[in-house]
Formats: sequence, structure tokens, C-alpha cells
Amino acid sequence: MDELIRNFENKMHLEGKSEKTIKIYVASVKEFFRWFNDSFGDVEFKKLYRENILEYKSYLKNVKICKRTGQNLNAKSINAKLSALIKYNELMQPDNIVISKADLIKVQAEIISPNFATIINDLFCCEDKNEYIDALVKYDLLIIDDLGAERGTEYAVENVFNVIDRRYRSGKPLIITTNLHISMLTNEQSLDKKRIYDRILELCIPICVNGASKRTATAKEKMKEMQEIAKSYQKGGDAIE
Repeated sequence: MDELIRNFENKMHLEGKSEKTIKIYVASVKEFFRWFNDSFGDVEFKKLYRENILEYKSYLKNVKICKRTGQNLNAKSINAKLSALIKYNELMQPDNIVISKADLIKVQAEIISPNFATIINDLFCCEDKNEYIDALVKYDLLIIDDLGAERGTEYAVENVFNVIDRRYRSGKPLIITTNLHISMLTNEQSLDKKRIYDRILELCIPICVNGASKRTATAKEKMKEMQEIAKSYQKGGDAIE
């Protein structure tokens, strides 16, 4: 098996894979080999078989425990291990493909949608602010509501920048809602806020949503209902008198 690993590693080098990718793939294939030995004892591994792939996938989903969480592996972790076997299959036995991207588990996107006021309040209470921001960044999609509604203190502006900048550097998608007009974002004079808005405008595509305020319309409807109720009570009182 050591020779197989060396050949696999050499083929990835020739293909131009990064050292980091090669290291991860080799570790995952070695883990598969260990599972194979534990499962089949003295049977010599020669090549991948479809049956073994299905058994290993079931093992990863139902038996393998993550040392960090003490729980079963999540879909992303399983897919990372299967991706290494897909590459091994492509390079080491290209004429006999037994695992492909179709075997990867569908991953539901992780989305979080806080507002900036909540984020600022949470950060104020956090012992480790970097850990909190890192947790926000890990989501596949981050939606932050109501930019500009948070307090305009130096502390708030600093932490809004930290969140936006960390997300900007991650390269992951970001959606922001705000009542601020686009001209306020592009013509901001404050350097601290300009740093925030510049990153947002580079990362996001501005979309203007015009129209009547739903909150205002709802408030008018409620006011109308209350007036009708008040009139009915007034009429009922007059009748009793």
C-alpha cells in the first residue's frame, strides 16, 4: 500500500496539485486503506471496487465519529474523504471508475441572517470576539439586515468593519439590506465608514427596491381597524344610554 500511496502522490504532483491538496488527499486515502485492513483482515488491497466504496461510505455516515465533536461526521467531512477516493480512482485506475461526484452527499447550504444591532450586542458580551466573527464567516451565506440602524459609536463602526472585512476576505457570498441610499454609500466622507462601504460595494451588487413601505401600510390598516372598533363601542354606549 505504501507503493500505491507514493504513486498516487507522484501523479498528483505531475497534475499540478498543491502541496496542501496532496497532503489532504493522501491522508484520506490512507484512512480508507486502514478501514480496508480493519474490515477485511489479511485480504490484500489491489484496487477499488464499487462494493467497497458503498460500504466505506456507509461507515463514514453511520459509524465514524468525529474526534472534535464526538458526533457522526457531517456531509462536508464525508465528501472531503470521498473526493480523495474519486481522485485516486481517476489517477490510479482510470479504466475502471467505481466512484464519482455522483456519490457525494448533497450538502444543504448553511445560512444565517442576523442584523447589525444584534451582532454588536453579541460582540459586546463575547469574551472572544474573533471566535464569534469566525463563526459568522463559516456560513455558506451570510445575510445581515438593516445596515445603518446600529449605533454610530466608534465601537459599533469598528466591529461592523471587522465583520464585513472578515467576510470580504473569505470570498463567500454576502447579502446586506439597508435603508441607506446608494449615494450615501458611495459619497461617505467618514474614512472608517468608507472602508466598510467600499468593501460592501465590491462584494455586493446594489439593488434598489422602491415602493410604499409595508410597515407604514400595515400601521394604517391597524389604525383603521382600531378606529372602526372605537366607533362600534361608541355606538354601543350611546344605545345603552
